Amino acid sequence: MGVRSYQAMADGSVPPLTTSASSDSRLAGHLMTASAVTQAGATRLDQIAAATRAISKMAPAAKSASSQRIILMDLRAQVAQAMDVVQSSQHRATALATGIRAMEYPKDAPVLPLDVPQTPGYDTGAEIPVGKDAKEVKQWWDSLPPDKKAQLLRDWPDKVGQARRGIPVADRSMANTTIMQRDIDRPDEVAAARGVTKDEVLAHPELYGMAGPMMDRYNDALKTRDALAQTAERTDALTLLQVCEPEAFKGDGRAAITIGNPDQADNTAVVVPGTGNSVGSGWMGGDDAVTLYNEAKAADPAHSTSVVAWMGYDAPDSPIDPRIGTTGLAHQGGQLLASDVNALNVTHEGAGHMTVLGHSYGSTTVADAAAGYGMHTDDVVLVGSPGTDMAHSAADFHLNEGGHLYVGAASSDPVMQLGASRRSGAGNWVGSFTWR
Repeated sequence: MGVRSYQAMADGSVPPLTTSASSDSRLAGHLMTASAVTQAGATRLDQIAAATRAISKMAPAAKSASSQRIILMDLRAQVAQAMDVVQSSQHRATALATGIRAMEYPKDAPVLPLDVPQTPGYDTGAEIPVGKDAKEVKQWWDSLPPDKKAQLLRDWPDKVGQARRGIPVADRSMANTTIMQRDIDRPDEVAAARGVTKDEVLAHPELYGMAGPMMDRYNDALKTRDALAQTAERTDALTLLQVCEPEAFKGDGRAAITIGNPDQADNTAVVVPGTGNSVGSGWMGGDDAVTLYNEAKAADPAHSTSVVAWMGYDAPDSPIDPRIGTTGLAHQGGQLLASDVNALNVTHEGAGHMTVLGHSYGSTTVADAAAGYGMHTDDVVLVGSPGTDMAHSAADFHLNEGGHLYVGAASSDPVMQLGASRRSGAGNWVGSFTWR
């Protein structure tokens, strides 16, 4: 039973709670609130249904795999919005029912049972093991029946996202896509609540509580959605949203999209960008990961390939950002990268080969992940590196047996000079080396 069940309850289609309840002003207030809340929910569901029908009518005209994927993504987004409405209405109905139960009635007018309709298996998501080791999370996730997984992904995407490491990438992508879509839909919801147009909200976000972090989340979500669609179009491959943490780095956010499924691919490469890149810059939808995927697939068609565009750290803003000559951001990013890469190793099905590539400041981040924070990978590729501060030889990368370290540089690249000309924040030379 869903939103309309609550509306029916609020509008009086169930028997009175007591013989005197109809005259109780507090009960009347509860019911008026319930009616308003559920009417809004029902209206929103009608809008979502109309949008879903419109998208469905477009499906027969979608001939290419990429256009069909885009339509499927749109349909999934509509379903996620519908479940969000249901969840919100259920929370409000539960609170209202609690208030009604707490009311006192005359002993000669016993309260009849009030059972708020419940989603089968519904819970608060408290059992989701946030912050646990990836192996523990995977064991927990694997123990759940399919319907329970679906309910948690639908009702608690934020918590599933927080427990991201250890949950298969395809499942995490479902939760993360819901989070992304909520941020995209927020201006529409604000506009509807305030009785103005979406354009008005976007033109004057400060008047509608959308300024600052909220607009950052909206813009970053648009960039992420575009990156998923553009990457799918250019590679004709499945794309997934592995990481979506819009609140990270004081609102700059962190994210990662995958081309192909890294849990099933024979060969996986994680690409880490350098200075001047962020979720909002649109790097994830650019050439780096797409070109690598297409070239790797062409070079080895007998084995499946996945490439991760990892915008999971706070890169220096520009070449003149003073942080570019220090290692603080690389240390922070190295910890996050090691955790994400090691989680991919945990959720991967069967044997596979992992390569992690870093460009510019991203190469320092990759080196720190391997040398200082226990990242497990077969190969590492450093391109245009300013140097490494935690690794001073190939052995410091602790690569898997038979692994390789590759370093590429152009003599005209000014970033290569940073390792020899700048000191780290700790006052030590930022080490650099060449491996042949």
